[in-house]
Amino acid sequence: MAADEQGNDGLSTPPPHPELRGYNAADTMPSNVSELLTRAQLDNARDVYRLIESRSELNPYQDRELAVKIINKLVGFHDDCIDKLIEDGKAESIPGWAIDLHRLKLAIDFLEGVDLSDD
Repeated sequence: MAADEQGNDGLSTPPPHPELRGYNAADTMPSNVSELLTRAQLDNARDVYRLIESRSELNPYQDRELAVKIINKLVGFHDDCIDKLIEDGKAESIPGWAIDLHRLKLAIDFLEGVDLSDD
């Protein structure tokens, strides 16, 4: 069988799509679930950093408000998890979540108590 213009003889793997040239899946694919989760967390963290950097023109009051909103999301997450643990009858896990929930609420109190005036 003759090879086509791109050197394919019909028996070998076709060439990658032009957008995927240089992409080696074997080198970039996670080898296990733990590695997959770690990469997902890193990608998520990178997205958060990019978002924060894109907001570089915010004033200190806006920065604080953004931080409080982010922490409030974590408060909501912890509240939901505690509710789920109560529903599932997993009381042994609740104290750890409740301690973290309290810490998050304290963080909000501390942030809101910071004086940002120039005086």
